[in-house]
Amino acid sequence: MSTQLPFWSSDLFESTEGFAIATKDVNLTYSDLNHMVTEYAAHLAEFDLKNQLAFLPMKMNIFSVVRYLACLRESIVPLLLPSDIDGSLMQNLYEVYKPALSFGLDDLYEIELHSMPVLEVGLSKNLAVLLNTSGSTGSAKLVKLSHDNLYQNTKAICEYLKINSLDKAHCSLPLSYSYGLSVLNTHLQAGACVYLSELTPFSENYYDELIEENITSISGVPFFYQMLFRTGFFEKDMPSLKVMTQAGGKLGDNLVRKFSEYAKLHTINFFVMYGQTEATARISYVPPEMLDQKIGSIGIAIPGGKLSLSSDGELVYSGPNVMMGYARSKADLFLKESQIGSLSTGDLARVDADGYYYITGRLKRFVKLAGSRYGLDEIEIFLEDEFEISCVAAGKDDKLIIFLEQSTLENNLIITKLQDKFLINRSFIKVLSGEQLARKPNGKKDYAFYRERYSEN
Repeated sequence: MSTQLPFWSSDLFESTEGFAIATKDVNLTYSDLNHMVTEYAAHLAEFDLKNQLAFLPMKMNIFSVVRYLACLRESIVPLLLPSDIDGSLMQNLYEVYKPALSFGLDDLYEIELHSMPVLEVGLSKNLAVLLNTSGSTGSAKLVKLSHDNLYQNTKAICEYLKINSLDKAHCSLPLSYSYGLSVLNTHLQAGACVYLSELTPFSENYYDELIEENITSISGVPFFYQMLFRTGFFEKDMPSLKVMTQAGGKLGDNLVRKFSEYAKLHTINFFVMYGQTEATARISYVPPEMLDQKIGSIGIAIPGGKLSLSSDGELVYSGPNVMMGYARSKADLFLKESQIGSLSTGDLARVDADGYYYITGRLKRFVKLAGSRYGLDEIEIFLEDEFEISCVAAGKDDKLIIFLEQSTLENNLIITKLQDKFLINRSFIKVLSGEQLARKPNGKKDYAFYRERYSEN
């Protein structure tokens, strides 16, 4: 099997044995998948839509995978969308970008060709895929990824995770989200199997599925690992599990420590990672053997990448997986630029003597209380570590608001802890508890929701 071929290549699939995609109902070999993708790509070719835009809702099923791979082969540019995207948000995207076609949700051949004429001048030939930033779905601001972005990031992830053809990944992350998409891409690149599932640790049969399907790797955002912790993961026996990966935000140090200890005890590699959609998926990782010494770190750059700090302490990443730029309008899709090479992440960071990086906050995630500046991320991480809870720190100048998820903690205890730790006068602190935290479809906290909804509280 040639690793020089990209994961969507027909030649790669034909030279790969074993299962490519599995669900609770179907096991599809690489040869079977290749046949489906080839047949579907030929169907798309009849419409003469090369370098045209398509809207592709991604369900957790084989049809979505076939459509995605066929678009890559036919140089049709898909905007990957959550299958449950709100109708008004979809309409907004449609009005801004005016796609040439839209894929339906159910039948594989459910395709709507739009009435506007197909443009004689196609989109940039480097353009492969469009994604919403950080799993958001309401913004018309899109990340433009090239074929080389996809391929280079996929190769780098395969290298440091050491993915091979014997692996079977449990994928429950949305395929419209860069992290979920990278689980699919990397395992196809390595000739491994991807098990598509909608089950979460809160689902009744989640652990049975992991055991019965001989899953070798699981992946999730911090909320996923909090769910594992709450549902008795540490008491389960899963002999096939070899790799756990975590990204999509900072997991509290206490939980990182607990999962690291469990992983060592069960000969599992636990990878704490950092990434952004603008860098296709992954930017850095902590080698599992270093995790105990580097709790709280996002690690070192992935193979082929480089991390540095700007003069004001912002984390900067350079590498072949950095996007071609943003699109905010249809016109932006025609720009012929190649990859921009360097990404200012918007995260503040520090680096230790060993070259390991630590995120210290977001450039814009601050409030001023009585003239002093406080990092909301630092406050949030402190509370989650101290009380092993899920929370959001938000607010505006002269008001810090803490949202607790279904917590029985006394509000006064939270206020006192913040007062003691950060020397914040308690009159500036408000605690709201009892509700489920607002989250994006990928499980990450929806900070925009709290900014807009509660800024006046």
